[in-house]
Amino acid sequence: MNRARHFFPGSNTPQGFFSYYDHILPHEKAERIIILKGGPGTGKSTLMKRLADDWERRGLTVEHHHCSADPGSLDAVALPEAGVAVVDGTRPHTIDPRFPGAVDEIVHLGEYWDEEGIRRHRDEIAALSALSSQAYQRAYRYLAASRLVYEEVVAIHSRALDLGRLNQMAQALIARCLSTRPAAAVPGPVRRLFASAITPRGHVHFVDRLAAGASRVVVIQGPPGTGKSTLVEKLAQEASRQGIAVECFHSPYDPVRVDHLVAPELDLAVITSAPPYLWAGSAEEVVDTREALLEERLQPHREELKEAEQQALRLLEIAIRSLAQAKAYHDQLEQYYVPHMDFPAMEELYQRLRRKLEAHLDRLVTP
Repeated sequence: MNRARHFFPGSNTPQGFFSYYDHILPHEKAERIIILKGGPGTGKSTLMKRLADDWERRGLTVEHHHCSADPGSLDAVALPEAGVAVVDGTRPHTIDPRFPGAVDEIVHLGEYWDEEGIRRHRDEIAALSALSSQAYQRAYRYLAASRLVYEEVVAIHSRALDLGRLNQMAQALIARCLSTRPAAAVPGPVRRLFASAITPRGHVHFVDRLAAGASRVVVIQGPPGTGKSTLVEKLAQEASRQGIAVECFHSPYDPVRVDHLVAPELDLAVITSAPPYLWAGSAEEVVDTREALLEERLQPHREELKEAEQQALRLLEIAIRSLAQAKAYHDQLEQYYVPHMDFPAMEELYQRLRRKLEAHLDRLVTP
């Protein structure tokens, strides 16, 4: 059975590119982290995909960390149980070794290209790089504008919210999901990633896969600004207080906000169901924060809500088109690198890395 997990370690957001790269594999749990450096089209993602395929054939649970600039490509692959990860360390997620030699190793793929052949296209590379950067900056400005308008939707709902009722809902949810335990001597670790991202293809989600391994699924739904994230965050805080490890998955539209939670020890997934992602699977329980809304406060603002939602969506669509343009420029850049790569030497590199990581996999139990 394929038990692969799929996430985004970073996303395009109203704040620019936002990264939770440190949570791919925390250094305190790491045995070996390979950091790949190299330009576009130098084979970083292909190398990681080959390693992931090899590990999955052995029955191992592989984490695929996808690239928000191109969801079909990888930013990292990891085997947390073995303390192993291979990551893309180039812009915009530049990574430097913390424990060089002891844990981290940098692999420069620039050693496997024909530099003279690439330098002949210096002007074209510089021009396309500038155009790509401009397209990203345009996308981030429109994402920021979209989010700013969307805050009006959040504000209208927030003003109509019965905070006391929301607190009661939070307490009840915690009581149902968590057993009563005293505070642990050591809080449970909290891991933070994205289960969805704003990409050149629009919103791309791995939420279904996120919850696939959980026997208990709780769904939280409701309009923007009605406390869905508050419920998830309070549950995460209490689980951590009890010493339970949790995985928090953030919103690419507001990267500080938590949308989803997984607690593997409890076999529990808590999923926020709201546009652009709507949960279609079964659930043990559905919590609707609409129950905490005071309709008499909301009714006078229906037209304002509709207008703000439409404007925010229009600005978001422009941002996504700009991301698609940035990817098109990046794809053109790759054409100046791919023909000048020494792929036989890259094959030798792949085999060397595979053998180097093999020693760390022996202690894993293969079903």
